Amino acid sequence: GAGMLVCAALAFGAPGTGAAVALLAGLGLFGSSYAVLTAHFRAFAPMRLTGRAVTLLNVFGIGGAALGQFATGALFELRIEAGAGAEEAYATVFAWYALTLGAALAAYLFSRDAKP
Repeated sequence: GAGMLVCAALAFGAPGTGAAVALLAGLGLFGSSYAVLTAHFRAFAPMRLTGRAVTLLNVFGIGGAALGQFATGALFELRIEAGAGAEEAYATVFAWYALTLGAALAAYLFSRDAKP
């Protein structure tokens, strides 16, 4: 949730440099959801496959970040070529991340809870 709020604030709020730095620092400080997601994911794997399951989750996490950089780089270039300034292009990138984080959170709402 914190990541989506930060991305939305950066995309639609047009904060100054100090506010943008504070928002991104807050994201780093409060963005511990990956550890919680890993613990939740571990509960679905049999004990003998826990290491492989967590490795798979890491591969998807890192792969998703890599694909996200390619996608947002192309999106940024499209906005610049369309005549938008750098600030508007970055706002589009942050809006994209807010949208994708929101979609991921919506999908995660339907996950079932598993007792460790």
